[in-house]
Amino acid sequence: MTMTARPSFYRLGESATTHITSSLQKNRLEVHIYKTTYHFQGQEKNQATELRINLSQMPKKLAAKMGGKSVKLSQVNSLDELRNTENAWFFDEAPQLNRFATPGSDFEKMDIRKNPMVYVRLAKTDITANDVELRMDGYQMDDADVLLHSNGALAAPQVTMKDSQSPTKAFELVATWNKQSMPTTTR
Repeated sequence: MTMTARPSFYRLGESATTHITSSLQKNRLEVHIYKTTYHFQGQEKNQATELRINLSQMPKKLAAKMGGKSVKLSQVNSLDELRNTENAWFFDEAPQLNRFATPGSDFEKMDIRKNPMVYVRLAKTDITANDVELRMDGYQMDDADVLLHSNGALAAPQVTMKDSQSPTKAFELVATWNKQSMPTTTR
């Protein structure tokens, strides 16, 4: 049996770089995907762009540009519709995270949701020649810290180290500490 390894072109100095920036000023989010620089053998230059943006409420307006030219975005009603539409966006109020459970299992019946998301799908463009820009007006992210249960000052525990009294554990130390008072609960 003969196996042919695919060359690792990056080891030969071939690569592509795409610079991406985002900016949030008040309620306006801007994402700028600069044109890709450099190239590698087999690179596909015409590519679609998909953005997934976490937020806490539906934005007021979305606008996009490709190669400096405005692109009209249409809002669709489902992810399935988005997959079949270019230059469109979809607001998912409660994305389902439990999509990969084994069919027919008890776990498949679990409802696991997260904060809202906006999905944006833009048509193919030559990524080596065109920047892609997205502007979202009315962006809001008020995600509560679900792990925060308490607040207040924490005291360091007082640790006491004792030699083990067991004859079979000659080189063992036993750590004990005093119970500390807890900060106030926020819920």
